[in-house]
Amino acid sequence: MEREGLHKHLDLSLEPAMLDSISSSLLRTIGAVSSLVGALKPTILCFHSVRPGPVGADGFVSSLSVSSGLIQSLVVRLRVLNVPVLSLADAVKRISAGDRSPFVVLTFDDGYVDNYTALFPVMLRYRAPFTIFLTSGLIDGVVPLWWDALERLEADRSARRKLRLTGEQDDSLASPNTLREHFRDASPHQQQKMLERLIANKNEAAEQWKSGVLDWSQIREMLNSGLLTVGAHSVHHPVLSRLGPETIRLELEQSRRRIEQETGTSVRFFAYPYGQDSEVGVEAPAIARALGFDAAFTTEGRPITGPDMNQMFALPRVLLSSKVEHADHALAYVSGQPASIKRWIGR
Repeated sequence: MEREGLHKHLDLSLEPAMLDSISSSLLRTIGAVSSLVGALKPTILCFHSVRPGPVGADGFVSSLSVSSGLIQSLVVRLRVLNVPVLSLADAVKRISAGDRSPFVVLTFDDGYVDNYTALFPVMLRYRAPFTIFLTSGLIDGVVPLWWDALERLEADRSARRKLRLTGEQDDSLASPNTLREHFRDASPHQQQKMLERLIANKNEAAEQWKSGVLDWSQIREMLNSGLLTVGAHSVHHPVLSRLGPETIRLELEQSRRRIEQETGTSVRFFAYPYGQDSEVGVEAPAIARALGFDAAFTTEGRPITGPDMNQMFALPRVLLSSKVEHADHALAYVSGQPASIKRWIGR
């Protein structure tokens, strides 16, 4: 995910594994040099799942996961470099004031249970603030963690041969991209039904969607530590640009109300599901502002810049995935150089 832009200007005749190795080395070099010369920038990082080690507890590695060791080493490196790990509220204050001194915010989307089992102990040990943007429907069990289940099925060769959306004999095998589009456009009820069809072979790994999310008691415990900020991430995790204004408003308003009801804390921030411009659309930022959120966040993939102080409802975050294996990989993105390279390639 993060290395795709770098791949585009490397020799595409190389094997994918070699491209990954070259990209990894380049990112580590960028991160190490940038931190050495003090070229880091104010950056909000976006993570999802946090596995306890090189692989998950069940042996699976989601593309949306990073290791708890990476988070720990990143926090330690930032402290050595005297770059503060800020709470989201403190970061928004700095952005609003036009303060462009470097900082990092650690945010985690959706509400994976491993944010409690694998991430929270690291945050406690280092007393580091962090934010989880909660998809309230996931926590309440009305929305399936379908993207995780689908990835697990894709990784299972025997299951992958059976990926059909219906049981009809003439139903052609659906490609992973086609399946994702079907799921993204479906209602929660339809998503549940599609998952039931896909895991009809009782693939236990795929059924992780039933137990892979936080519960409200775990969220309250993390809040009681004084380290966690909770933000809203919608009820159903839809592509907001595909919805009408009233439905968008309900997604934002109801997710905030539900989180506040269960936690007793004020929810001041919103992160757009998916988060690219085409997925956020033009309506959602205005609605987030009108509903009284303090700020809202995209996944534009770059550090904070000067103009962002006037764009508090489209603040960028850098989405990091399983390909980020070392603190220097993450620090490369905090330098802003990969975003600059991507812009240069796109010219």
